[in-house]
Amino acid sequence: MTTPREFLLEKLPTPSDFLPFEQFIEAALYHPDFGYYSSTIKSVGRMGDFSTSTTIHPILGQAIANWAVKAHKELFPEIELSIIELGAGSGQLANTILEEIPETNYHIVESSKPLRQQQSRNINGRCQWHYTPTAALEACAGEALLISNELVDAFPCRRFEWNGHTWMEIGLQRDGETLQETLRLPVEPYADSSMFDRPDPQKGQRIEVHESYFKWLQSWNKHWEKGAKLTIDYGDLADLLYLRRPNGTIRAYRSQNRIEGSSIYHRMGDQDLTSDVNFTDLQNWSNKLGWEITSLETQRDFVMRLMPSCKEDSVTLPAVEFILNPEGAGRAFKVLEARKL
Repeated sequence: MTTPREFLLEKLPTPSDFLPFEQFIEAALYHPDFGYYSSTIKSVGRMGDFSTSTTIHPILGQAIANWAVKAHKELFPEIELSIIELGAGSGQLANTILEEIPETNYHIVESSKPLRQQQSRNINGRCQWHYTPTAALEACAGEALLISNELVDAFPCRRFEWNGHTWMEIGLQRDGETLQETLRLPVEPYADSSMFDRPDPQKGQRIEVHESYFKWLQSWNKHWEKGAKLTIDYGDLADLLYLRRPNGTIRAYRSQNRIEGSSIYHRMGDQDLTSDVNFTDLQNWSNKLGWEITSLETQRDFVMRLMPSCKEDSVTLPAVEFILNPEGAGRAFKVLEARKL
C-alpha cells in the first residue's frame, strides 16, 4: 500500500522536480490507498470533518424536490421522473427527495466506497448506484434531471499566481524531507477560465481553476439527451470571487476546523481540501457544452422561491436560519440551473 510520503518521494525525487498543485490535490483526495474520499472519509455531517446544508436541515432538499417536480412536468411529463445525484455525500439529500417524491427513479453517481456505505445505510436501498455519469444516464435512456450539492469544489484545481507580468502555475518542490510551494510558467496550456481575462490583477494574486471539472463534464455530455442540471456550491462570479482574497480560496477541513496556508500540506489524505467555485466559468462551460443557462441565484433565493411557506415561522429555526442567512450560507452558496433540450 502506497503512503503519502512514498507518493511524494516518487513524484519529487530531486529538488528540481515540480508537482503541479492539481496533481497534489488529486492524490490527497482520490489516491486509492490514502485519498481522503477514496479511503479516509468516515462521514459527512456533524460527526464528520465538514457539514453541508442538506445534513443540517431538510429544507434545501425539500426545495430541490419541488424544483424536480416542476422541471419534470415542463421537460418530460410523459415519462417517469429520473433523478441522478452526482456525488451524494451522506445520502441525506437523496433521503429527503425520496421522502417528498417516493416514486422517483433515483440514481447516485459515487466513486467513494466509504460514502457509498454511508449512503446505503441512510437510503436503505431505494436507489441505484453507478460509478460514472455515463452509466447512470444510460440507465435513464439519456433523459434525466441531474443535481449536485458541493461537488464542484471537490474536484482537483489548478492554482496560479500573477507575478506582475504573467500567470505562473503553483506547484510543489522537495526541500530535503519537506515540501515547499514554488512557481513556474505553465507547461500545459492555461486552463479554460474567465479569470485570465480579468483586467489589472494585483501582483501576488492567487486563483484556482476547476479545469478537471470541465473535462469531466465533457466526458459524459454526449450521453445526456435531455433534462435539467442543478449545481449548488459555494462561490461567486469571477468579478467578485477574489475580492479581499489575495491568497485565493484553497483551504482544508478536519474535524469541523478550517485550515489554511502551508498547513494544508501537513495531513495529506487525512483532511478535506476545497476551494470556492467560479460560477462565471460554470456558465461559460455550460454554454460550450450546448446547455442553456436558465437561472443563477443564491441558495436563500432558491429556497424562498420554491418553498414560499417557509418565509415565516421556519426561518426562525436556528438550522434554517443558518441555511438562509443572507450574510452567510444563504448568499455564499449559489444555485445554477442549466437545461439541455
